[in-house]
Order: sequence, then C-alpha cells, then structure tokens
Amino acid sequence: MEITRPEDAELPLRERKKLQAMRRIQIEALDLVEQRGYEEVTVEDIAAAADVSPSSVYRYFGTKENVIIWDEYDPPLLAGLADHLGSLPPLEAGRLTMRTLTSRFSSDLEHSLRRARLIFGVPELEKAGRENLATMHDAVTAILATTSGRPPGDLAVRVIAIAMVGALQASIETWVEGNGKRSLQDVMDEAFDVLANGLDL
Repeated sequence: MEITRPEDAELPLRERKKLQAMRRIQIEALDLVEQRGYEEVTVEDIAAAADVSPSSVYRYFGTKENVIIWDEYDPPLLAGLADHLGSLPPLEAGRLTMRTLTSRFSSDLEHSLRRARLIFGVPELEKAGRENLATMHDAVTAILATTSGRPPGDLAVRVIAIAMVGALQASIETWVEGNGKRSLQDVMDEAFDVLANGLDL
C-alpha cells in the first residue's frame, strides 16, 4: 500500500520514497498493535506485514517504539513556527501554525488519533512519547531563541517554549479523551486562548 499526498511532489524522489515507506510501515504497525497488543508485536512482524526487511524498519525508525511515535508532521510544524515567528508574536505564531497544519492534514486526523490512543495507552509508548515531547520542547526553544535574538536560557524563552508545547500536549490529550469528536483545530484554538487570556481560570 502506497500512501501519497499532493505535497509529496515537492520532495526529491529519494525523500519521497522514504516517506512513503515509513508511512506504510507505520500503518501496518498500527494495525498489528491494535489487533494483538503492543508487547505481542515484533519488529519482524511489522517488517513482514509491510513487505520490507527488519533492517529497513530499524534504519528508518531506530526502535519499535519509534515506529508508532514517529510523526511526519513534526518537521512542518517546526518549520511553520519558525516562519511565522519572523513576523508575529509567539502565541499568534503558534496558533497560526497549528491552524495551518491541522487544515493541511485534516484528511489524516484519524491516523493521528489511532497513534495518539496507543501512545497514551501503552506504558512503553507513553515513555517514548514524553521523550519525543522533550525533543520538541528543545526545538521550539531553539527557534524562539533564534528568532528573538535571545539566548536559549533566557527565562522568557523558556517559559514561552514550555507554554506552547504544553498547550499542544494538552490539546492532543483532550482531543483523544473526547475520541476525536471535537475538531482538533478547535481544541488547539481553545488552548491558545487560555494562554492569550493570561492563564485566567
């Protein structure tokens, strides 16, 4: 099964094929884990279902956890944030980035919901998810520091980075708890409203 999107055409052929292979492997992994349970699925099982070698799975993802944790939308999220921070205050830049991303990939939200359910429901994946969140926080901190001209250790940079990543995390958790019935974009808008309104309950 090959999963392609219009924006793939903008990528070099090698990157396009890699991305398509990673999508295919992840979808097969989600199917297997949902059917059997995370502990009962091996990398070899995933590789066989996706018609690739186990070494390919390790080469693309590194670990079994990362097959599920991998989110192809992280790079465009960070790139969009960096772009918008060039002309907007942090909260407006974050809100616009999330609106653009959720609109662009609206047809793939069911896939994201499947992933998130597993990440929050499987201890090994939840731990890997927290590590991934820490990596996201570091990336947002670096972007804020670069665009503001302040050092990464600046208190304002640290607080804003934590607030933005926290809003993203809380939005996804709330969306999953509601079984995706509310629009993810609406939930994220509400989260950024909380920040914009001065954390007032």
